Amino acid sequence: MGLAPAIFLGAFLTLFPLEEPHVNEQLAGNFVLSLTWAAPYALVFMASEVRRPGPRGAFLAVFGLLSLAASFSLLVSPVTLIFLPATFAIWFAAVRSLTAAVRPFPTTAFAAVAGVLVAATVGLSFFVLLWLGEPEPKCWESSLSADGRYVWEAVPDIARQGE
Repeated sequence: MGLAPAIFLGAFLTLFPLEEPHVNEQLAGNFVLSLTWAAPYALVFMASEVRRPGPRGAFLAVFGLLSLAASFSLLVSPVTLIFLPATFAIWFAAVRSLTAAVRPFPTTAFAAVAGVLVAATVGLSFFVLLWLGEPEPKCWESSLSADGRYVWEAVPDIARQGE
């Protein structure tokens, strides 16, 4: 349910990038982004092979959190909200598996701890990416080189230099 849109959206961004000129780093970034979108749904297929309903429900609950993160990963565009129905389907399957478990409390506790760890890891990664970067803000600009090719160059952020 979520794997097909993830593959389609990743392929679309890789084959038809939003900005030209097209640079290798952008292609690599779009490819990794599509793998990031597809990962929770591929992991759900692996979790469906777990025979015991308790651990399967715990895995599905954690992968549902990853799917929720994928649903809001593109903050500039609401296009990744197409992953929300898959997220709810994963959580529905997790609840059904957890209610079918013989010992629901230990597996629910495991799912809760694993979910908190995943949420903390995702939150910490956003913190590291957004606030622990280079101290000098930079912008990128495209310019025409002497041989007629477009190149991307890092330039200081002029707007923030007066702060």
